[in-house]
Amino acid sequence: MGPLSFAKPLNVFELVKGIKFNNSDTIYDKQIPEMFEKNHVSVEDGSFAMGEVSSHHNLSFHTAAGNRITKRRVVLANTYFSDGARVVKELTMVSDDWQQFIPGIAQGEIVLSELHPIFWPINTKKINIKT
Repeated sequence: MGPLSFAKPLNVFELVKGIKFNNSDTIYDKQIPEMFEKNHVSVEDGSFAMGEVSSHHNLSFHTAAGNRITKRRVVLANTYFSDGARVVKELTMVSDDWQQFIPGIAQGEIVLSELHPIFWPINTKKINIKT
């Protein structure tokens, strides 16, 4: 079903951040492996066992291979970020999907919606616990 692949070490994203991405061709997809090979980047792409979970830093360069079977691949993702975080003003990847996960929040605005509850506020004095 095309498991996750991770490039090592964590700062690999620095190597590829200058490669332009667009939805109209596959140049990006070809340039990444070339850049990795040129810089001897290690890629972990082993399969996962049923029920296995992956946890990774948001700067971890990762991808998933195409799903080669007819059964739909289902993914559950959780993203944690600091209270007060904003959607980046200039998107780093061309995608219309980000608005599906952060509805009603514009680029540059604080991510605060019913889909993004605050688990631990910056200012703990704001916590109102009723006993």
